Amino acid sequence: MDLKRRAHVTAGLDGPLWVTDLVHFADRRGTIGVRPSLVLCRCGASANKPYCDGAHVAIGFRSANPNDDDAKSAIANSAAFADVPHPHWGDEPAIYVAPDGPYVVTGAVMLRHSNGAPESLPRCALCRCGGSNSKPFCDGTHRRIGFDDGSK
Repeated sequence: MDLKRRAHVTAGLDGPLWVTDLVHFADRRGTIGVRPSLVLCRCGASANKPYCDGAHVAIGFRSANPNDDDAKSAIANSAAFADVPHPHWGDEPAIYVAPDGPYVVTGAVMLRHSNGAPESLPRCALCRCGGSNSKPFCDGTHRRIGFDDGSK
């Protein structure tokens, strides 16, 4: 794999996900236009989902977790990821916006946490409802809180 094809996702401190070099971006309706850089909502309050509209500032979104424990993230994330159907694009960097659920990230993606720590993951589910206790990862909270992305 050409390292130039690696996408980067940065979880902004108390803010959105900054995405660069993505190859595929889609939701249940099909392909969404991929731009060189995207700013995606992760607080759940944007009126322009999946894109950030700055609502995180108005609602006081915090990216810190109540029980900050990086070890639980992978375990919680694998459970959240398991029940989300998504397209398979092989190793190409991709994000699928799951209906009323997480961003399903697959392929060659480098995740940079809000504390600056980098992590290379072959796949993960990133929270977009704002309620996960394993941010930036999804822990399934969207189901419990009835997150509605307004796409129906």
